Amino acid sequence: MVDSEASDNPKGGGYTYTVAWSAIKNAAGVCNWCRLLPKRQVEGAAQVTVRYYKDNGYTPVGDKLLTVVVKDLKDGSTFMTDELLLYTTRDDEAASMIKARDRVTHLWTEEAFSMAKACIDNCVREHRASCPPLQNMSILPDRVIDCADTSNPKIVLTDGQTYGPYITLSYVWGGPQPMLTTNNVGKYTTDGFKITEFPQSIQDAVTATNKIGQRYLWIDALCILQDSPDDKTVQLGKMHAIYKNSYITINAASASSTHEGFLHQPRPQREPRTVLPFPCANGKTGTMYVAYDILSRKKDGPEQTYWDELEPITNRGWCYQEKILPARSLVFASDTLKYYCQTETVNIGGALCEESTGMRLPRGAYLSDSADHQLDAVQLRQSWLAALFQYTMRSVTVPSDRLPAFAAVAELFSILNQDQYLAGLWRKTLLLDLLWKADDKCDRPKTYRAPSWSWASVDGL
Repeated sequence: MVDSEASDNPKGGGYTYTVAWSAIKNAAGVCNWCRLLPKRQVEGAAQVTVRYYKDNGYTPVGDKLLTVVVKDLKDGSTFMTDELLLYTTRDDEAASMIKARDRVTHLWTEEAFSMAKACIDNCVREHRASCPPLQNMSILPDRVIDCADTSNPKIVLTDGQTYGPYITLSYVWGGPQPMLTTNNVGKYTTDGFKITEFPQSIQDAVTATNKIGQRYLWIDALCILQDSPDDKTVQLGKMHAIYKNSYITINAASASSTHEGFLHQPRPQREPRTVLPFPCANGKTGTMYVAYDILSRKKDGPEQTYWDELEPITNRGWCYQEKILPARSLVFASDTLKYYCQTETVNIGGALCEESTGMRLPRGAYLSDSADHQLDAVQLRQSWLAALFQYTMRSVTVPSDRLPAFAAVAELFSILNQDQYLAGLWRKTLLLDLLWKADDKCDRPKTYRAPSWSWASVDGL
């Protein structure tokens, strides 16, 4: 089939060969490579060019791609240009050449948490331009959960002057759950609580905190007095600092309620499009797995592409600020465990990673004390509008929470903008902000929750 000498060294520029297209069609039933090529009718021969390279755009782990270009030699037209994403196993002969791996499916294991901590370490070492230092000495929130004894955690009351690292949890409540109240805070502080009597997501968060190597955990339901309006007001006013200054946030993206849990459900393995031999530089042959197009959002074969916007947590209004404010998060997604920071989103273990949607805080938001990271008004304005748009796509169970659920984001932008927040709008740009327009499908709640001139007075935007 090959008419010209092939250069199949992966370090080289690839190779080109010509082939009778009828041979490709005839072999498609038994040849994995031929099956990848298009089924277009071609008279005579075609020229196939294959090249390996690394993509540093969508694939932050430096995944190796296989570029395939097919030309009809009769008229010189190109009828296929494709980029195939490759991965292999850790023990394969090709592992040193193909860096991408299959996704990790058992998220509760020591190996998975070791990979997660490796992502954190790499971020601290390599992302100094965009990511802040780890918050090892933040002021602890007024209340935190001591996870030293994972079977019997305790609520710890701080004096507002206690420093140390702590982890925050972002999750979907999804219904009634045990909460901290003025009646049980004394018991939970003195005796703690039996973890098995609490919902699975709370249990998983305590376990994960311990496995990450940290002691203190902050959960809104258990660190805010839920029957005290005064305490709620105080703590919600500190929410932006609580999440922004946390060591890392555990994001229970895959759980639709606190009773579902997010840690112990095995995730599905990626199903490869096909499997091909990989010629290694040492003369041996390894194995490369060709993935379905993980960068698109269309169903392309037996595996539905992962899309983070389909996760249960993405629809919850309160969880938006819990996503955007932390500098770093471990996202327990429905497909694997992801590490999210101000520089990138990656799957742990070097697995192929889909493109992440949403926005990050403007560059320098965590580094604003440095002259090299000053924020300009245009950048802040664009970031605010992007955050507002994304938030208004979400829902809140209690209509009156429309503004409170976004208050922590507004508080941070108020500090960055040095501006006064007016029920969703800004004093300095008030005339411009009043020009918002509601979608025709937007409804107004039956009870008052915001001035009629505020976007918060309607559902959606």
